[in-house]
Amino acid sequence: MTIGLTTHATPLKVQPVLNALSGSELRSEAIEAFSIGQDPHIDVRGVEHMDVAGLSALVWILHESLRQHRSATLIGPIPPAVNRLLGLSGFRHLFEVYDLR
Repeated sequence: MTIGLTTHATPLKVQPVLNALSGSELRSEAIEAFSIGQDPHIDVRGVEHMDVAGLSALVWILHESLRQHRSATLIGPIPPAVNRLLGLSGFRHLFEVYDLR
């Protein structure tokens, strides 16, 4: 699904490797965005590798945004490493994507 970014958004840039360490940093940035009433929009365009811990960070942000009645999107195009794990896990359809192509 492709949507437009909200005006109350904080773009979050993801490291090329989205794992436990960078996922923890991403969650912290999302918590900060939520605390100031912003929607976290996660820029995954540069992700070259993502593991299950990285997926967990994305799913946590999605869950927290729904809990807070906020909007969290992925900024793409979605790289193969991210798309593959989202597809295998069944979470791909849960994320809204703003494709900057």
